[in-house]
Amino acid sequence: MRPILVLALVIVAIAALIFGVMRLLPESPSSTDTPTTTTAAGGGEPTKPPLSSGSSLDGGGESGRTVQAPVDPSGSRKLDPSAIVGYDNVLSGLVRNPQGRGVSGAEVTISAANTSNLFFVNEKFDTSKDVTQRTDSEGRFAFRNVEPRDRYRITIKHPEYTRYEDTTIPIGDSGNFQEPPITLTQGATLAGTVRDEGGNAVNDATIHLDGMIFQGSTYVPPDRMTGKTDREGRFTMVNVPKGQRIMTVMAQGYGTITINGLVFDREEAVTRDVTLKVGEMICGRVVDDQGQGVVEARVTALGFSSTQQSARGDAITDAKGDFCLENLTPGPYNVMAMAKGFRAERNTRVETGTSNVTLEMVREPNVSGQVVDAATNAPVTAFTVRLRFYYGPGLPTAPSEISQSFNSPTGEFTLEGVSQSEWVVEGQAAGYSPSFSNNFTLSGGKSVTGIVVRMTQGGSITGRIVDATGKPIARARITTHDKEWVDDDFAQILGSEYPTNITAVEVRSAEDGTFTLSNLAPEIYQLQVQAVGCTRWSRADIVVREGAVTKLEDVTLPRGGTLRGTVFDPAGKPLAGAQITLGAVDGLAPERYSTKSGDDGKFLITNITPRTYLLSASRAGALGANPFEQVIDTKNSEKRVVISEERTTVQDLTLGD
Repeated sequence: MRPILVLALVIVAIAALIFGVMRLLPESPSSTDTPTTTTAAGGGEPTKPPLSSGSSLDGGGESGRTVQAPVDPSGSRKLDPSAIVGYDNVLSGLVRNPQGRGVSGAEVTISAANTSNLFFVNEKFDTSKDVTQRTDSEGRFAFRNVEPRDRYRITIKHPEYTRYEDTTIPIGDSGNFQEPPITLTQGATLAGTVRDEGGNAVNDATIHLDGMIFQGSTYVPPDRMTGKTDREGRFTMVNVPKGQRIMTVMAQGYGTITINGLVFDREEAVTRDVTLKVGEMICGRVVDDQGQGVVEARVTALGFSSTQQSARGDAITDAKGDFCLENLTPGPYNVMAMAKGFRAERNTRVETGTSNVTLEMVREPNVSGQVVDAATNAPVTAFTVRLRFYYGPGLPTAPSEISQSFNSPTGEFTLEGVSQSEWVVEGQAAGYSPSFSNNFTLSGGKSVTGIVVRMTQGGSITGRIVDATGKPIARARITTHDKEWVDDDFAQILGSEYPTNITAVEVRSAEDGTFTLSNLAPEIYQLQVQAVGCTRWSRADIVVREGAVTKLEDVTLPRGGTLRGTVFDPAGKPLAGAQITLGAVDGLAPERYSTKSGDDGKFLITNITPRTYLLSASRAGALGANPFEQVIDTKNSEKRVVISEERTTVQDLTLGD
């Protein structure tokens, strides 16, 4: 996991705290005075991840787990072949301008990455599986046969409007899922002039505008806007979205500068002139503790001239470990090096113009061992090993990024350059359950040998999925989770680093409703079942034992209840695109649903497990939205509702001022 949190994480955490305090306050009369109406239903480098969180934020999508082949398209869990099925669904929508007319040719992208409201600054989102299309002449789009998820990240780009980003409505296995109409807006304009210290215009300078939440990232931010200066050094950037931005200015032969805290509140013109200084260099070499050059180390120099302006340079060492940071604004810098399998002893304070800097790094130790069959003690010749963080006896472990596959006649392996921590080694191989070594500690730079991973076949879970009449349900989706797992934003940002010792598997029920989960590591499991037109089912106390079959009684999925209503803004007008959340307030297992209001402010949630819930709404939660505003919306609109089996509950919501 990446250790540095972006500003958004801090803000949302504070907002969550405020929300928690507000929840302790007595309910206002408005939250209980309005009755609900019920009618008959009308159809249908590795850093240890934290062990747990008290987060109750609404989340969505698949959280990554222990990876075993074959895996699903998001790379998150082991798939039984029966789980790989086609989907008969459509995610459709309309992109329009402020006048309500459709915008043709807009680029619409849906992504399974970055669907959480929380994420780590250096978490580079995997966008390789993103799907993109253009709106038609009427501004409409339609994504077909989409993998079902609680939500996707949807991004829309058009040269005449600001970039739009938000999460979608939930998407099920089949049916037409209509995203509320999306209105593009024209944002602010940033203009200015770039000159040198002599007042001369700097032409062909590059200006980047990045969102604050991506500050410090090692990749190109997805919301980056780029402009160039003309011969007079002038630049203009239009359609800048609301929010805080970071401005980076660079030009050949000049030092690069970064200006923090540019705020764009509305469709306005903002002027910012920039003065560049002639660039200087810092050069040197990165070496290990034996004096040998470290190849492909990333060297970063950070300099600060004020609270609003900073400078940065990056370089990669060559085959001899040499580096040269160019185009630095003159002044002092903190220079640091990072390289896989090494740790830096310290940062170095250096003035520009220095050419003999030596950055020392220490080579991390190795972990060696053998993977064997627990029953025969024979070596397993084809396997994958992964290091997992160890927290203590009886506690879940968390997978690290250190993983490697081996083909070894003797079953031996060596993992090089492992950081100091307490570890276990997880082994994965065909026909076996994931198995673990004893825990061990790396310290003092000393390598560890003799680690043994004894592979077993594990246990299995079998059962049958039926509806309320006892009829078998085919193609129900069955997934395994840690007994403590909750589908919230915290679990989602941890993804594949979620602490657990269970085997994450996904299967589909057969035509007769039966299913089997095989090669499961002995543990206590949470099982979740979902099927079209039915409520979700979960159970978190299923014990799997080595060599045993855990047979469940029939899992019955009723239809559940329905909730519909309208969201109104403070002026009493229907609010389109509002985020609606329905969270259970009774029972041990958390239950949470979410959707969006349509263009007329109406919303509908179906197949809800009968319970008592708190229903709330907030304004659209696009990236960069004010989290405090959303927390206030949630509290002001909150209503208590009771959902009954095969009944429709009607409840409207109004956002306060």
